[in-house]
Amino acid sequence: MDKRITLFVSGMLADMNRYWMLLALLAAVAIAFFLTPGTYFEMAQRDFLPLHTLLEFSSVLVALMVFGVTWHSLSPTRSANITLLGCAMLASGLLDFGHTLSYKGMPDFVTPSSPEKGIAFWLAARLTVATALCIASFMSTDPLRKPQIRYVQLLVYCLYTLLIYWVVLFHESVLPRTFIEGQGLTHFKVACEWGVIGLLAIAASRFWRRTCDAADIHNLKTYFFAAAVVFIMSEVFFTQYKTTSDAFNVLGHLYKIIGYFLLYQAVFVTTIQAPYHEVEHQQTRYRQLFENMTSCGVVYQSVDNGSDFIFLEVNHAAERTEKMAREEFIGRRLAELFPGAANSGLLDVLRRVWRTGQTEHFPVKYYKDGRIAGWRENYLYRLADDNVVSIYDDITERKLAEQALQESEKNFRAIFETAAIGMSEADPVTGKFLRVNLKFCQMTGYCAKELLSKTIETITHPDDREKNMEDWGRMARGEVPEYTAEKRYIHKDGHEVWAHLNVVALRDENGVIVRTLGAIADITARKQAEADRLRHDRELKSIFDALPDFYFHLGSDGTILSYHANPTAMGELHVPPEQFLGRRVIDILPPAQAELFAVKLGEQRSSGKIITFEYQLTVSGAERYYEARLTNLADSDDIIVLVRDIVERKLLEQQLQQAQKMEALGQLTGGIAHDFNNILAAILGYSNLAMERCVSDPSDKLARYLGEVISASERARDLIAKMLAYSRTSSAVASVPLDMVPEVEKAVAMLSVAIPAGIEVATHIEPYVPSVRIDPIEVQQVLINLSVNSRDAIGEQGRIDITLERAKVKHRACAICHNIIEGDYVALEVKDSGNGIPANIQQRIFDPFFTTKDIGKGSGLGLSMVQGVVIKNNAHLLIETGPGQGTSFRLLFPFTEAEAVSSAAPLSMPSARITESWRIWVVEDQESLASYYLELLQEQGYLVTVFTDPSEALRAFRLDSDNVDLILTDQTMPHLSGAELAGAVLAIRPELPIILVTGYSETINEEEAKRLGIRCYLSKPVDGNKLLDILAAELRRNGYA
Repeated sequence: MDKRITLFVSGMLADMNRYWMLLALLAAVAIAFFLTPGTYFEMAQRDFLPLHTLLEFSSVLVALMVFGVTWHSLSPTRSANITLLGCAMLASGLLDFGHTLSYKGMPDFVTPSSPEKGIAFWLAARLTVATALCIASFMSTDPLRKPQIRYVQLLVYCLYTLLIYWVVLFHESVLPRTFIEGQGLTHFKVACEWGVIGLLAIAASRFWRRTCDAADIHNLKTYFFAAAVVFIMSEVFFTQYKTTSDAFNVLGHLYKIIGYFLLYQAVFVTTIQAPYHEVEHQQTRYRQLFENMTSCGVVYQSVDNGSDFIFLEVNHAAERTEKMAREEFIGRRLAELFPGAANSGLLDVLRRVWRTGQTEHFPVKYYKDGRIAGWRENYLYRLADDNVVSIYDDITERKLAEQALQESEKNFRAIFETAAIGMSEADPVTGKFLRVNLKFCQMTGYCAKELLSKTIETITHPDDREKNMEDWGRMARGEVPEYTAEKRYIHKDGHEVWAHLNVVALRDENGVIVRTLGAIADITARKQAEADRLRHDRELKSIFDALPDFYFHLGSDGTILSYHANPTAMGELHVPPEQFLGRRVIDILPPAQAELFAVKLGEQRSSGKIITFEYQLTVSGAERYYEARLTNLADSDDIIVLVRDIVERKLLEQQLQQAQKMEALGQLTGGIAHDFNNILAAILGYSNLAMERCVSDPSDKLARYLGEVISASERARDLIAKMLAYSRTSSAVASVPLDMVPEVEKAVAMLSVAIPAGIEVATHIEPYVPSVRIDPIEVQQVLINLSVNSRDAIGEQGRIDITLERAKVKHRACAICHNIIEGDYVALEVKDSGNGIPANIQQRIFDPFFTTKDIGKGSGLGLSMVQGVVIKNNAHLLIETGPGQGTSFRLLFPFTEAEAVSSAAPLSMPSARITESWRIWVVEDQESLASYYLELLQEQGYLVTVFTDPSEALRAFRLDSDNVDLILTDQTMPHLSGAELAGAVLAIRPELPIILVTGYSETINEEEAKRLGIRCYLSKPVDGNKLLDILAAELRRNGYA
């Protein structure tokens, strides 16, 4: 046996040397590959794909083998770091499996395969292994104290793996780029690989410092160090590849598999080979113990169905005692060698122990036959292989000396030694132990000899010594014959041992205490259970205090037995507990909710599943929404009810619905705005040309007809503008602070012609109102729309109050975003004396195209436009209305302390039209508009060239870039947009004036156009005279006039 252990240790040393040689060889190969010219190569994708699949599936197989070995290892060898590493390797194997199936060229794995997808799985797997190795290097190699921890680790890694699959397969777009075809790895990918290398380097350094640890008898740290170093070399290769099938990629995969095999070797040695050799080592130790023990030891094997026994093993003490050599024992029958065994009762005890498996102590017996005689004391027990062991001592000499005393003490000794609780005798003066039993030794961790050299005080917990001495003193003074107490002993290894102590004084014939006898029961487990229960109760209370839910415990008939809620939720418990405890839940709820609860309780009882539903209650005059979850209490017919206030969630759902409506209108408006504005541009353009060139008398019918066409077209243009304003696609928040006082005054002045004389308009404007970042036009639009709505709601007689002030708002709900708002704002309020808004339509007033006015009297976009302005400017809206009480719309704008600027436009003189024949190119795919621009510009003397295809215009410009002085271009055109055309032209002639006209575009605005170098950005339809003035100004600005 010793030889086998020596061979095992020698084998481990040889393995260590082989691993150092392997590391040196791998490092040499890597260095040679990097330094030797011409070693780099690339494989064809069709050749590399099968190789990659083989390599990756090999690594997956090894990773699963690592997990399997660690998971099914014996509990004593299942250390925390090995278990963590096994679970990490399972996750890594699954992620490598996803990487293999997602590799470029493989069939679609849920989503199309791609380098990005494959690398995402790859990086997750590498980070998993590196992190696990790094953590394992700091962890203890002691066995898991709680085996359940490994299930928690497995669950965490499984959830982590599922998360990675979910993100990579269904949300690949959120992941950063890691590989660019033709360029190689991105900085992010390389940084991740170096991050992995950093983690592996930490792990390697930790394992290196612990390779000489005396506790590392199986060289586990050496194996882990070798694996970490190989992984580092693998990752270095993966930071260098330029294509997915080059030499760096191939070598990286090979090194990775080698690292996996090193990990497998480490866990195999730890969990399989090491325990096996440890068993052999223990057998050797036990054999040595058996051979060298002072007591006699015999192993018996039953024969003839237990009627007799033969000797299998005897130790040296048995040889000396029985005066026989081992060879004379082995294989001989008991009845043959010891014919008196049957008469002494030993044979019966052997049979009983062999049959029942119960350990027995065969008391001291006198044995005699024709060969030997003496006193023997036997302890017998059965082994797992049904052989029986007898440990006995020849106590003939001691027996002769103790025979007189034995009768008086044997009863006490049997009780003392075999008691199921600790027993001790102590000196009443010094407190020194005089005698202790095995149970007490086991409780304290000391052997009997160590305890006999100590006093009661030395092993008593310091905090219990004073109380222990008080009880001892009362008994010593004769106040009590005995005492009981619960106290703590200090175990030999330092931990506390709780004990229930019963001490009685033993007195002599004179009543003097000669010794004390203590019976000590170990109650540590009970105390621990009590502490665990208290901790569990505290944990449950902490959990309930952290949850926003109400907890109700219902009996099988629906009676509320108990409840719990955190302190905040208790404030929302609108019914005192004494009003519902002991009552059925369906008896305290309103009828509708009680009926709903009765139905759901029945569903839960019949199905046994978790039932979730929502219900509504009126609390303090307000509607509140709740969600209830019903589930069974384990091993009971009782039901647990968790109730959560979901008002905020309902508000969020309403906001989502409103946002979806706005998105829908934005899509509708964006879809028609461009084409509709192109049509309007042609109608307005030609109508204005006709009005200017074909009408000599403004009062004739043609002038009137054209005026109606122009007026209708302008109304259509304004309608599209309102729709765009509502959908928030037109512009961003104004960047310049605005003084709202003059803007409100202007709007009120404009209202004078729209408000009947029977309606009084009263204004309340504070003189010093803070500035607000808002477009002045939006102020007028909001005020006019709200005032016109108030006019229509009042009728012929009434009052409109317009207020502008600084206001403080406390805990009010916004009618648009539904959030609770507080703070200081600039308030703009329009209040009327009308009949108010009916309750049944209050939820729809902001819906686009919803109106209560007669057909033709309203577009239904007024309040929708107001909503768009409020949202765009981060403002809020409060609405107060009621039957016969009128309506108040109060807009709350966040203000700024920056100095406001005036919105008045600077005075400027009209630009003088240019009469020179400057060359203007018109690029417009709509032929009607192109013809209109041609008519308009030629009339002014410009040389106009029209292109209906932007690609042709760009080709003409590249052939002769000096043959044009200004370009007027549409934005949305086939093949090439106006912005793209402008970019190409300005790349050749940066100083050329370009005017961009668009019916509608989501891809460019005025700011973006200016950034591209476009001189002017106009929205269709454009007034002809305005366009001519802009052309003249731009040509003059460019030095042409």
